[in-house]
Amino acid sequence: MRRRLWRWVGIGAGFVGALVVPRWLPRPRVHGTIPPEQLALPESRWIDVGSGLRLHTVVLGQGDPTLVWFHGFGASVRLDLPFLTRLARRHRVIAFDRPGFGLTPRPTVPWHGQDPYAPVVQPAIAAAVLERLEVTHAVLIGHSAGGPIALATAQRDPARVRGLVLIAPAFEALAMPGVIGWLLAVPLVDWLGPLLLRLFPRLLERPEALRGLWAKPDAAPPHFLEETRLGFTVADWDVGLWRVTKATLRAPLPVAFSLPPTLPVAVLVGDYDRVVPPHQVAAAVRQLGSHVRLTTLPGCGHIPHLECPDATEDAMNAFLATLTP
Repeated sequence: MRRRLWRWVGIGAGFVGALVVPRWLPRPRVHGTIPPEQLALPESRWIDVGSGLRLHTVVLGQGDPTLVWFHGFGASVRLDLPFLTRLARRHRVIAFDRPGFGLTPRPTVPWHGQDPYAPVVQPAIAAAVLERLEVTHAVLIGHSAGGPIALATAQRDPARVRGLVLIAPAFEALAMPGVIGWLLAVPLVDWLGPLLLRLFPRLLERPEALRGLWAKPDAAPPHFLEETRLGFTVADWDVGLWRVTKATLRAPLPVAFSLPPTLPVAVLVGDYDRVVPPHQVAAAVRQLGSHVRLTTLPGCGHIPHLECPDATEDAMNAFLATLTP
């Protein structure tokens, strides 16, 4: 009887500790990180989109139509810059780092109102960027996890969108319902999450870690690894990555496959994409409608704009040439 009582006392103490300890125990900070402003590009600017949230943004080139780039999970403006620079030879290109990525400062204090890391909030954040930059008409381009956000942004304000390009769009969200979703809300798990993510830099140094992103094992451009490492030097990168991961797992962005049939849409996918297989993309295209233009890029993996920039740019230019002024 006494053993059972002490067992329940231990369980109760552990439960209370999981709820209370993180409230007074400070999490050790990552050493050697720097403010994102110290990694700024010559074109960098930080746009206030409300509630103190400042998005790192670049505006490149000139030319119609304006292109708005939505990066994928774990990517950034700096990572995609080689391809953005290509597009800027003919177009005005706008790209920004979503909360939790790149050089956008990570909100780490308790947030009042909508969570800036939540997927459902991202279309509103994108709309705020377009408002601040006075963009009235644009082609939205989303890669991987940025694809559903670009789609939702187009659905939010179709009058502003001249066209939509989805590159390897990751429509099938990974949700963690039930007890896992509940555990993610436990303060102790929330306290430990960023500490566990600090293992990422070491794991990504292994040759096999990122091999699945490319059609060929040695296809990763040198700047990809350099920029990936650089991302782990931004202040509070671990807290930001944990919060966007947690928000995505608990409440992924719901995808509604509905678009005006008059809206031009192009979908590009690499035939060696292991992250978002071509058959999965083809199924999504069928749901989007018969007017959607699907292009398969031979010899390309999940990041075709970096692995096969010529083929990706050619496919995009062919689509953009069909748009009416």
